[in-house]
Amino acid sequence: MKENFFLGKHGPSGVDGGRFAEAVTRALEHICLGSWTPLDQKLDFDHSINAIMALPQVTQPDNLRIGIPRALRALYDVRNRRGAAHLADINPNYMDSAFSVACADWVLAELVREFSEVPHDEAQALVDGLVSRKVPVIQDIDGFLRTLRPEMTGPERIQLLLYYRGKQGAIEDELLAWTKNKFSKVKPLRKALSRLDDRDLVHRKPGDRWILTETGLIKAEEIMKSYQQKTA
Repeated sequence: MKENFFLGKHGPSGVDGGRFAEAVTRALEHICLGSWTPLDQKLDFDHSINAIMALPQVTQPDNLRIGIPRALRALYDVRNRRGAAHLADINPNYMDSAFSVACADWVLAELVREFSEVPHDEAQALVDGLVSRKVPVIQDIDGFLRTLRPEMTGPERIQLLLYYRGKQGAIEDELLAWTKNKFSKVKPLRKALSRLDDRDLVHRKPGDRWILTETGLIKAEEIMKSYQQKTA
């Protein structure tokens, strides 16, 4: 679903969102109703969602009984009513896919919070990993981040690498290793970081760990979208 989104394939991304909604609905049937629709049988989506939402309040937590089902219904509607799986007046677009991806992230994170048998901090780390940003022009090779577009500038690489890393950010040594084809020495890298800092795109935390600012996040998404359109 995320791969199709970042490749600009909004129709297939919407179809994947619908399949995700059907899978989670079957899981909720099992958890909340005690039985579920077999995979070889057509799911009556509305009937199942309504049955789960009609359960008495004391039977299940609100996120399973109300929150997740409502999110799944919205996700399913994108598939059915925005031209993803069926003919419609509206063709699936970037905002449809962005909503579907965010919605699926939220649902999956809620399931982890509800059912993970680990300490809260560890559960939160799992959730953060599930909803981490995916960048199609970066490949994670056993922890080494490799940028995949030769024409990408050094500052663009820095911004997308920091976007990929999210709250974790990166230290100079990591950025230097990951951008070695653009910054052979630390001095030019620091100069580029300083310029990005002057534009309020990055911020240096204690321990020389760099992260993107909110402005930097927006700019990184613009960069990523431009390369996404070139790929499409």
